[in-house]
Amino acid sequence: MVKNPRYKSTFESNNMISIICEKIVLKNIELSTTEEELFEDEPINYVRRELEGTEAETRRNAASNLVHGLLYHFGQATTQAMLGFIMAKLDHYSQNPSANWKSKDTAQFMVTSISAVASVKSLGVTQTNQLVNLTDFYNTQMHPHLVNLNSDSNCPILKSNAIKYLYVFRNQLPESQLLEVFPSLVAHLVHPSVAVSTFSAIVLERFLVLKKNNVLVFDEPKVSPYAQSILEKLFGLILSNSSPEKLSENDFYAKLIMRTILSCRNGIPNLAPVLFDKLTLILKNICINPSNPLFSHFLFESVASLSRFTCSSDPSAVTFIENGLFPQFQIILENEISDFMPYTFQILSLLLSLHKNESQLSSVYISLLQPILQPVLWEYQGNIPALTNLLQSYFSVNGQQIAENGQLEPVLGIFQKLIVSKMNDQYAFSLLSSIVLYVPLRFLENYLKPIFILVLNRLQSKKTPKFVRLFTQFVGFFCSIDVNLPKTPNSTENRYIYKFLKTFEEIQPQLFLSLLTNVLVQAIPVVSGPNEIKYTTIGFTSLICSKEFSNLKAPESIASSVISQIIKLLEDHSLKLKNKEYSESGLESENKLIELDFDEAVYQSSFSKLSTLENIKLDPCARITEPRQFVGYELSSKINSGNTFIQNAISQISESDKNFIQAYLQLN
Repeated sequence: MVKNPRYKSTFESNNMISIICEKIVLKNIELSTTEEELFEDEPINYVRRELEGTEAETRRNAASNLVHGLLYHFGQATTQAMLGFIMAKLDHYSQNPSANWKSKDTAQFMVTSISAVASVKSLGVTQTNQLVNLTDFYNTQMHPHLVNLNSDSNCPILKSNAIKYLYVFRNQLPESQLLEVFPSLVAHLVHPSVAVSTFSAIVLERFLVLKKNNVLVFDEPKVSPYAQSILEKLFGLILSNSSPEKLSENDFYAKLIMRTILSCRNGIPNLAPVLFDKLTLILKNICINPSNPLFSHFLFESVASLSRFTCSSDPSAVTFIENGLFPQFQIILENEISDFMPYTFQILSLLLSLHKNESQLSSVYISLLQPILQPVLWEYQGNIPALTNLLQSYFSVNGQQIAENGQLEPVLGIFQKLIVSKMNDQYAFSLLSSIVLYVPLRFLENYLKPIFILVLNRLQSKKTPKFVRLFTQFVGFFCSIDVNLPKTPNSTENRYIYKFLKTFEEIQPQLFLSLLTNVLVQAIPVVSGPNEIKYTTIGFTSLICSKEFSNLKAPESIASSVISQIIKLLEDHSLKLKNKEYSESGLESENKLIELDFDEAVYQSSFSKLSTLENIKLDPCARITEPRQFVGYELSSKINSGNTFIQNAISQISESDKNFIQAYLQLN
């Protein structure tokens, strides 16, 4: 009602704004007995409700929303009236701080109500009331509660409010004040009040991702001196609880552990032995009864990031990490703790991938492979993405060993199960891509025909745009593998394009030409992802330029269409990059780890990806960095060698596409 312009004159008359603030707002903002009891008896629930801000359905927040409504049309009058009441409350508090502490609590809440105009959960307040001096209020009324850990013993809620003030207005307060208060927040992690301690953890975590002028306020050099102290305090708080439920109750502590590891990733390996001991001890305890998914998620993020950074600094540390984690992983797998199994598979995938430079899979991982191939594990949807990544890591270390051990058929059985599912077909192609990349072609020859029959059956029975895109990408992936192979003109039968086309001819003569004309050509421009675009471009270019393709007696118009679609794919992608509308999925670099924000979506019941781990990236043509240059080189070499098929195909494309080809030629 107060925002409705029709009633504006009503509120402007008879000192109505001041009366509303005094008789309605002020009375409802005062701390209730119920809220005071919640602070003492259920501190974590109290904190969660405070973080909800005005979204929480409380009497206080209803009054705060009324203030925001008044500020919409009557900003100056409302601010002046509220500031008057704030000063009166602060004066009442100063007369007897021990007895009148609730007056200051009211004043603190009123300042936040009239100051925060707009906010975003992950960023804090983004727009403030310019009539309120937030820095001055912090210096005079909030900061004194933070300098002494033992102050406010009879009214810790005032200390909690002061810390919350930092959380709410972290974007507005000067950087110097945030840096100055950081050690005090670290000290307050061990405050006797759980609410105060928890708010300290929350604010510290938000400080570690805070940017001003697009630069981190708390970069690694500023955080590192406090890292050990922060982590010791947090582990002490968590492990002081006896029951698994209480131990995992406070996910804010776990989140700060994770964030501290991310923030200090270069120096954190020095603390790794102690940290792994603590993390595995916590994991051992919560395995008894997993009760807080958020706590568990941040715990596994901590384990994953610490493993990653430690092994990056010292590759030999992988053995130490495996020795510490494997006993806990064994408990999780043997007891089928479903909440933790996807996390376990993801970390195993990371650890296994660190063995890439070894000639053989170790006995430990060999013994683990058979159990993870059991169909029952693949029945749970939450396991499938993580298990797929784990199998991909197995093949990346030694795909030939898996084939020689006779375990390729069970893996292909899993592929068969995944390919028929609209929900899981992307994992089927991810798995298949790893197989064809890392298993020598001689082991695959007998399986290629049934594999492609399965794909074609799915294409015929349950064709979707997603499946067509995935299949198109895979065709490009398969055909681009030849690029990395040594040139052996006299052994054509060993080439992937030869095997690919021969397989389709065995299924049905001219089948691939029909598939290319009616399905694949149209799907080339919808391929997404820089890596996928690269190998799709290279694969299809290699395909149409190959002797094997020309032997199919394909009409030149098909090659012409492929060339045009490749150009469209490359140039549309280039335009998106220029407009900054497109970025590669997953973690683009380790430098972006610190910017990961887990507020929006952390935990999903089906599968929770560990964001601190990189996505598996398969590159069948790693030596090629610029696909345009490759396209130009391949086409020019065919033209210069007198290949009339390619010459005639290029003659049929549009003038604008010919101009692009000329530009690609000039890159060589």
